[in-house]
Amino acid sequence: MVPVSIEEELIRRAKVEPEAFGELYELHFDRIYYYVYNQVKSHPETQDIVSDTFLKAFRAINTFKPTGKPIIVWLYRIAKNSTIDYFRRANRYYCFDAPEIIEIEPEFEQVENREWINQAMQLLNSDQQEVLRMHYLEDMKFKDIAKATNRTEGAVKAMSLRALKRLRSVLGKEGVTCGI
Repeated sequence: MVPVSIEEELIRRAKVEPEAFGELYELHFDRIYYYVYNQVKSHPETQDIVSDTFLKAFRAINTFKPTGKPIIVWLYRIAKNSTIDYFRRANRYYCFDAPEIIEIEPEFEQVENREWINQAMQLLNSDQQEVLRMHYLEDMKFKDIAKATNRTEGAVKAMSLRALKRLRSVLGKEGVTCGI
């Protein structure tokens, strides 16, 4: 994570020097790409959406007001909206896919049958899936997830706990044991 003061300086420069926006792009491209790819599962579509995300951010950088929060929170919000717009334009149903949490989070490595986690994730609503993905896969803090999703930090924590409780329940009924 880039210190906020460095980001604020890059943002200040990007408002007067368009080339400086390229540095912000380089810093955050991988995380935004990964975030979008987890939704669409297609590299060409992800490239389009990520391009759209950064174009929107570039065009709106003059309206961005540093709040002491990392700019990635703002970029995630733009990426989420761009992804939703993509699905609407394509007349496709938008749902956050079950993340491959089991590949990232050590607690999930004990699961004997990883497919059960993915199936159980499908039983969660898209908001719960998104919060779990952002927290466990994107390694975002609850306060940053709250900003990115326009919720309170308490609401995000509660949603995460309910989602994990639901996963435990579903997996327990199937006899799958894990550390969640």
